[in-house]
This record gives sequence, C-alpha cells and structure tokens, in this order.
Amino acid sequence: MKPQGSLAERDFPELIHDLHRLWGRLLGLGAVTVAAVNGHAFGAGALLTAAHDRIVMREDRGYWCMPEVDLALPVGASMAALLSATLPAQAVHRALVTGHRFTGPEALAAGLVAETAPEGEVLDRADKQHTGYQSYPGLYNSTATFQVRNAAGTILRTFAFTAATMPG
Repeated sequence: MKPQGSLAERDFPELIHDLHRLWGRLLGLGAVTVAAVNGHAFGAGALLTAAHDRIVMREDRGYWCMPEVDLALPVGASMAALLSATLPAQAVHRALVTGHRFTGPEALAAGLVAETAPEGEVLDRADKQHTGYQSYPGLYNSTATFQVRNAAGTILRTFAFTAATMPG
C-alpha cells in the first residue's frame, strides 16, 4: 500500500505550481520573515529560505545547496529570478553552476545567510533577527525593499499562473 499524497503520486507540474505560489506569497507578504535553518536546505528548501528577508543557519551541520546541476535538472527562470533578487550574485552563480554545498560558515561568508548559530540557538537567533526589524516600522514602505520583493514575487506568481493554465 502506497502512502496517499506521496511525491510519486503527485503531478510534477502541480508540485512546481504549488512551490511557486508558496515562494510568491512569502515574497509578497509585506512583513519581515526570517528562516531558521537547522539542517540541510536543498533545492526547493534553499529557494524557500531565499524567499525570506533573513536566514539564520546552524553553524556546525547542514548544507545550503541548489543541486539541480548535479541531477541534470533545469533551473527555471522563476527560480533563478528568486535567487537573483534576494541573494548575492556571486553566491547564486556558484550555487547554480557548480551545485556547491555551502556549509553554515561558507554560506555566511558568501552572504547567503545573515547569521550562523549553534544547534540549540538557531530559533532564538532567528527570533532576535525578526525582533530587530520591529524597530524599523517603515521597512515595507521603503521603495527599494518593496520593489525587490514585489519583482521576485510577481515573477513567481506569473509563472505559477502560467503553469496552472497550461494544457497538461
């Protein structure tokens, strides 16, 4: 008996559509979000972290990686747009072209994450990152912040709509 809802039973385009919607909704949320990464963030998980304003990653375990190049999978234009809109260009290039597995310290040095923390402190540090933003009440009224997040969010929502309306 196969478990209901397993990836093997899901329609792949539907899964991609759902992921695009999730990333787009996070980008268009209009509130500060912080990702707490206590292990690996590969592929869709790495993209999920990139849809946040700040990322706190465990310093001693886990990788941040876009493994598509190693798996011979295409990186969609919307996925590249999300990464390019929210993360440093050199780090994105290395991640997409080589599939490099960034450790916590490497991700911090590359600018992929805002902070690294020991295992038991990841959530607390993420909470502190979020609390720190509360002292900037006009953050989402900032034209630059709004434009970056909305541009990436619009791209993702457009791709999600297009995928949903394509004949399958």
